[in-house]
Amino acid sequence: MRIGVVGAGGVGGYFGARLAAAGHDVGFLVRGAQLTALRTTGIEIHSPRGNLHLTDVRASDDPDELGAHDVVLFAVKAYAIDGALPALQPLLGADGFVVSLQNGGVAPAERVAAAVGVERTVGGAAYISCHLRAPGVLEHHSPLAGMEIGELGGGSSARVEEFTERARDADIDAVAAPDIRTVLWQKLAFICGLAGATASSRHPIGEVRATEAGQRLLRGLVSEAAAVARADGAALADDFEDKTLGLLNRLDPGMRSSLYEDLAHGRVLELDSLHGEIVRRADALGLDVPVTRTVYAVLEPFARAAAAPA
Repeated sequence: MRIGVVGAGGVGGYFGARLAAAGHDVGFLVRGAQLTALRTTGIEIHSPRGNLHLTDVRASDDPDELGAHDVVLFAVKAYAIDGALPALQPLLGADGFVVSLQNGGVAPAERVAAAVGVERTVGGAAYISCHLRAPGVLEHHSPLAGMEIGELGGGSSARVEEFTERARDADIDAVAAPDIRTVLWQKLAFICGLAGATASSRHPIGEVRATEAGQRLLRGLVSEAAAVARADGAALADDFEDKTLGLLNRLDPGMRSSLYEDLAHGRVLELDSLHGEIVRRADALGLDVPVTRTVYAVLEPFARAAAAPA
């Protein structure tokens, strides 16, 4: 299978490298120092699932040079979507499709669909903690490395089943989801809890959840996101909030979110696509989300400063 990857950070780099190691023809659309590294020393992964170093990597900053692909993994950060969308058309083969793997609920996949067509867009949720530590070098932090993908309109399809099978053969825990919109909302609610609590407090999840105030913060963030999700049509279970809070309370106590990591290192934040998305949808639906709105207000100055031109 010929697979294109837009963005070779923690998500795209990991999944693309595993697929390439399994024998697929993978091309990475990257630029700058990352492109230089992939072309000279390749891509290296340090992982509890097994280290990997690929030295022969197909990479370019020109989508026309990479050519057409059967599947394109769209793995840029949510704030980089608009700038990367024009690259998708030249990367798609005649029957090719895009798997959108951003955080932010259903909004990123909807933006991709608006650019290439809903019939060429598959929604995706990535479950992995992996970060770019140096150009071409990825650090995978836990054995979790999976994705759920599905047709935006719901139901199953041969193309989704085929790609998930190929991904599983590459040691990726891939699942075909019959209701990807609900899956994407579930992930957004979980991330809003973890990311909002750790980034706003500047502490790992274990320290946040150790106090009653921290537990209230987590419940408020998760419950508000769940309320917006249900109002938007997501079929969340009645016990979704309790199960999600249970998961947050079982996470490794030292775990931080990528939002925390980006904040700590002065990088551009995905705040607008996470808590900002909840606030916008809540306003449109006439819902009150005071905890999420407060966390957004606390972090927004940092997001604005990080995004400002140097």
